[in-house]
Amino acid sequence: MSFNPILCPPILQLDSDLLWSIFTLNADIFWEHNALTNTRLASQVCRSWRNLLLTTPSIWGKLMDLDALSEAGDDWAHEVLRRSGDALLWIKIDLSLAVPLKEFFLDILEKHWRRIQHLIVDVSSNDILATPDRWSAFYLPAPHLETFKVHIFPVKKVLPGPQAELSIAWSKPLFANDAPMLRVFHATQYKLDLPDLMNRLSSLRIGCPFTVQEALFALQKAPNLVYLSVDTLEGGMSDITQRLPRVHLPKLSYFGLNAIFKVCTTLLEHLEVPSNCHLKFFPCDFLDPADMWGDPEFLDSSFEVLSTSSERYFRSHPSSELHVTFHNSLGHFELKEDSHLAGLPNFQITIHSIRFPAALQNLILGRLALPSFSKVTELEMSLRNGFPKEGLMSFLSSFSSCRCITFSDEGTLHDFFQNSEQPEDSCQVMLRHVDTIKFRMSFLLFRDSSLIGKNGTLHQFLKYRRKHGCAIKMLDLRESDATLTPSLHYLEELHGLRVLWSDPRNKEVLEYECGSGFPEKLPLSFGTPSREKVQVFADRSWKYQVFF
Repeated sequence: MSFNPILCPPILQLDSDLLWSIFTLNADIFWEHNALTNTRLASQVCRSWRNLLLTTPSIWGKLMDLDALSEAGDDWAHEVLRRSGDALLWIKIDLSLAVPLKEFFLDILEKHWRRIQHLIVDVSSNDILATPDRWSAFYLPAPHLETFKVHIFPVKKVLPGPQAELSIAWSKPLFANDAPMLRVFHATQYKLDLPDLMNRLSSLRIGCPFTVQEALFALQKAPNLVYLSVDTLEGGMSDITQRLPRVHLPKLSYFGLNAIFKVCTTLLEHLEVPSNCHLKFFPCDFLDPADMWGDPEFLDSSFEVLSTSSERYFRSHPSSELHVTFHNSLGHFELKEDSHLAGLPNFQITIHSIRFPAALQNLILGRLALPSFSKVTELEMSLRNGFPKEGLMSFLSSFSSCRCITFSDEGTLHDFFQNSEQPEDSCQVMLRHVDTIKFRMSFLLFRDSSLIGKNGTLHQFLKYRRKHGCAIKMLDLRESDATLTPSLHYLEELHGLRVLWSDPRNKEVLEYECGSGFPEKLPLSFGTPSREKVQVFADRSWKYQVFF
């Protein structure tokens, strides 16, 4: 029977080159979690697809997802390796999970090291120290290796007998200084300081055994970095008093800092990066409040570095939305810009402390009250357990164009309102241009009405703003369960206030303008479930419901 293109489904009419491209894209185990399963299923669609896949070793070479293969047994793992022929290999394995394939993986390292193109491994330090010879391939030339990510995690149970540090055991030159294709190196226990390799890297993650000085000298040899992440460095601050070089990384777009606080600020000060470089400042230690008195110059200069770097970023990349978290009792401060579009820069500063005394809070809030925050129009806040009014006023005064505040917990609104109140003879109102309030939390906690009910915190806050000529025009409850609030009928007195919420049945957005004469349209609480009655009203313009 002859082939009839009219009767053949369009997908089976695709050109073999196009099919090969599609199969290759779908075989990326680092981006597609089900890459192996999808390829196997595609090979069973029809004879032509199966023939194409089985005669394309390069696709199977990219499917060495040993985490997934460990669930299917040794036979399937060996079959995928057989189908890969002599093609380059992409390998991913977490040896704490894929235990059945540990020997299979180590055999690949020994027998097929020169074929490996991308390698991502999670392994315990004990696994490596117990069998160092099985990992000796790392010291051999790697002609095709482009990605080398080896995450070594510590374990509580230490092997018996004297154990050398991994950094000492692995003191030989990696890849025999012969990895011409290497572009990504993430292995914090290895000291990679080979000029020929560093110069070609675009992505680097380092940690021990580098010292601060050694890390900076090594980074001088890596001018093409686009991604840089620094973990805890050897010796902490022991070499920071030495003369440190300034390093220029003109292509860097991501800079992550996860060392101790003083190391983080030192590196931030000595690295010159593009002004729009994404910064994630996340020290691994707790800031000691005692430094406020023991070494105040250190803290002041450290936050000056943070302030300067932050201002450079936001001046180059104005942000319209920021998130601020300050939990005093938890010792947690965070300033974050989320990116809603892939590829756009992002920014985050996170600081932990045993506690935040008033002087330290004022220092943080004062130094991070940036001129560029005048471009921010939306601010999400989570502020708990009190904070100095002086520092808060200084910080929030920098958000002069803010029109919308989002409250993400119950304590923030209360604390914010308490700090917003000014003496009767004062004309100052915090964030006076704000006209929209959003809630992003469950109101199930507020059935006592102290926050949302009549004469509660919200009610007092709205009246205070109206009294001082900067009334809130919109109350947005769409991201909270407004049906669990106490009755909001009292809002009727605030003429012109628009209230938005979502119908819990169909997520339809409902709206009411206070002062319209129908306060029963505002959302009510469910009350006791056994006595719940629901009456649905409708008019020409919108639907609403009232719960009795």
